[in-house]
Amino acid sequence: VTLAAVAASLCSSYISSENYLAIVGTSVFGVIALLCWCPFFLLKYSRPSTFACPGCPSIPLLGLTINGYLLSQCHWQAWLRLALTSLIILGAYAIRVRHAMKTAGSQRNLNVSLAMQ
Repeated sequence: VTLAAVAASLCSSYISSENYLAIVGTSVFGVIALLCWCPFFLLKYSRPSTFACPGCPSIPLLGLTINGYLLSQCHWQAWLRLALTSLIILGAYAIRVRHAMKTAGSQRNLNVSLAMQ
């Protein structure tokens, strides 16, 4: 959903009277974004026995679509900051997992810190 919304928004920024490829691209990716919503309407969702997220799955799906549009409006500097921040977080996570594996010894099991008892 997010990628289709980003692509549709990027194509729409190049629409002009002579640029038919941008109109076609916007239409195609817009339809793809709408097709991603089809399972939401075709499947019947029931309330789970545990915690139920309010408005699920419509609110998360709407959020993904809107975020895809907003991401496509970012300048290259914002994408660079996002990439660098993601790499820093990924590196910190890799160091944490490596340290946890070393301290666990030969077991090679990672315990989830918020596991239910």
